[in-house]
Amino acid sequence: MNKFHPITVGKTLGAEIAFIEKLKAFGQIEVTSPELCDYFLVFCPIESRVGTDISGAICVLLVLAGGKQVILVVMHHTMRPDDFAGDSRRHVTRPDIVLTVDCLFFEGRFLDCDRNKIAFRDIKKTFFQVYYWCFKKDIWHKTEDKTRVGYPKMKSKTF
Repeated sequence: MNKFHPITVGKTLGAEIAFIEKLKAFGQIEVTSPELCDYFLVFCPIESRVGTDISGAICVLLVLAGGKQVILVVMHHTMRPDDFAGDSRRHVTRPDIVLTVDCLFFEGRFLDCDRNKIAFRDIKKTFFQVYYWCFKKDIWHKTEDKTRVGYPKMKSKTF
């Protein structure tokens, strides 16, 4: 899971560009076609009400996602880095949305604050969990007799 296709639902004033660059620096690859991606990275700025804006983003996903995994970045517009942004995860019930994070941004840039650091840390943690699960699943299916990885098959010796 390292190829993503970004989708912006609403006005972000270009703030998502720095976020995408940070993901690329972490080893993720941006693709321009939804068919080529492993997951969607959806930026959802809150313009009116949290529930309404998230529902609008989910409606867009119904058309585009096609069963692929989604990371939803809910963007709260504020100039104060200590503002409390509510937990948007409670508005999301779709199983293909593997993670919902809340971020703070102002005038086209993400704020340097704990909320945004936690959000990015949660995204990285999700990558590690998904990578670990896929790695284990791949190794499990490649071993013929389902023995532990790293141990050679034992051949019986006759004396």
